[in-house]
Amino acid sequence: SGNESAEAGPSGRSDNIVVKADGKTLAQTTTQYADALEVSWDTYVQGLNTLGTREILVEHHTMTFDGVTWQVQTDIEFLEDVEWRIHYGMQCVYGVWNNSIQYDGGQAQSIAGGNAATESNTKKCETMLLSKGTDHLEMYLDSTYGIGDRRYLNTDDGAFSVAYGDANNGKAYFCLVNAGSGSDFSMEKGQVVSYRGHYRFYSE
Repeated sequence: SGNESAEAGPSGRSDNIVVKADGKTLAQTTTQYADALEVSWDTYVQGLNTLGTREILVEHHTMTFDGVTWQVQTDIEFLEDVEWRIHYGMQCVYGVWNNSIQYDGGQAQSIAGGNAATESNTKKCETMLLSKGTDHLEMYLDSTYGIGDRRYLNTDDGAFSVAYGDANNGKAYFCLVNAGSGSDFSMEKGQVVSYRGHYRFYSE
């Protein structure tokens, strides 16, 4: 799995997927009750100039679920020296919540009917609330932890949404890295940077 490029095919792949229920690794598909769920995996990512040849970083993801909220921890490890230009963090497809979006509790903006894009207009945006009727998805990125502080963001939009073709198939993103008009950020082989946040799905 991973991102797709029309010219080069897959640009990322996931591996080392582990699912634990109450601390016990599940070896096969099962149905059971549990108080805590943990899912971890690695996503290997190619660079713009290494498509089809090699992976330049790996994202180590861990998500835990307590029945209400999915907590997210991601550590990004560089597999070689990299000039880092753009990297998005937590994101979602908003097909189910495709009516409105709010950034940090601000005014609701429409994402219905093919509205092409919205922006937070704030660099350290922490919360996006996507809604349709009484159904909501809250995405949160901790701006006090790791690169969530936007140290690698040279623009004023820490979060945004974009519609893709069909009005029901847009995505909302937190932006962690954007060199803007400045020089790319030089990252060293073996360097690790992190971010954390959560997803919360609820109805009212």
